[in-house]
Amino acid sequence: MQVYKEPMRDQIATAIAEALQASRPAPSNEQETCFRVIDPLLRSMGYGYQDIKVQDRDKAKEKPDYSILPDAPDHTWFLEAKAWSVTLADEHAIQAVNYANTQGKRWVVLSNGREWRLYDNHILGTVDVKLACISKLGDEAFGAFLESLSKLSIQQQKLEDFVRNERLYTCLSSQITRSDSDVIKAIVKALRSVPGLSTVGASDVVGFWRDYASVPTPISSAGEIPSIYPSECADGEAAVAPNAFGDSPLSYSLGSRSSVDITGTKIKSLVMPDGSVLPVPRWNQLIVHAALLALKQDEMPTLPFFMSAKAKSPLVARSGSPESKRMREPMTLPAPHGELVVESHFSAYDLQRASATLLRAAGIDPATLQIVIDSS
Repeated sequence: MQVYKEPMRDQIATAIAEALQASRPAPSNEQETCFRVIDPLLRSMGYGYQDIKVQDRDKAKEKPDYSILPDAPDHTWFLEAKAWSVTLADEHAIQAVNYANTQGKRWVVLSNGREWRLYDNHILGTVDVKLACISKLGDEAFGAFLESLSKLSIQQQKLEDFVRNERLYTCLSSQITRSDSDVIKAIVKALRSVPGLSTVGASDVVGFWRDYASVPTPISSAGEIPSIYPSECADGEAAVAPNAFGDSPLSYSLGSRSSVDITGTKIKSLVMPDGSVLPVPRWNQLIVHAALLALKQDEMPTLPFFMSAKAKSPLVARSGSPESKRMREPMTLPAPHGELVVESHFSAYDLQRASATLLRAAGIDPATLQIVIDSS
């Protein structure tokens, strides 16, 4: 579904990159967060000055910080802002959600500039139940999140479609990896009524989904694989390998790019040290490839493997272990490593950084791998 014109999509992508730059050094208070990050992003989403009513932040807060489209009652939504340094919690949204509820409005956003939380007042229950989705500045999907909240999207009432799809993806991603889930049980029941499948079990179905969604096999070596290892330009930047993977690809050493370079891009392929090329349809598949390559090495680090000493959850762990249960979005590795899971809940930038960290721990120089980004 596309409800946005490409200029707006480009405009939002540019604003995200600028917001990442504006956040260094970090804004020191709420006003700076709004001025340097939140306000420019709202402008990129198509909202003019007349579309935004800002409350006086020096007075006791009786209303959310922002009323968006206040003169269009059918489309009004609210945004509650916090300082960049504040760790968001549902309790920060309670007052804004309650205010929206009394005004008969559906949508509330809570943001500290780094993290954006969307609440749906049409859901009955406490504020934590109303939390529809979370997106973070720098995440691969952050641009789509902002697009869903753009003026055009709100006017066309497309935000509900976006939220429904987000819930569906989150729910199914969780359900299809668990043998005891209601979805898997229903599938098993349906399959057992099919001739020849009466002995199908939950583990068979989970295994099917795991393999179906696993890392694609490398491109066949029957033909010559085009070389995309770039030569160095005069300014030190990697040269583009023209037409190796379609229109306008960019090839970079793994782990070498900044968040500004990566944000809003789509990964296309990964070139291995031996020159073989692996299709990578999504950024979260990059960490799977890195884990599989690391597992082939004699120096594979002891599991669970943490990205840093301060990390609260592991990057790689055994499925079902206490450590794996702390992961936010674990992905099961394909056979023969189906007993292992990798954490995939990262931005595109952090996924390439985590992949590089894992490879270094296994004794592999990440610079020997190239990520190919589709810039078309």
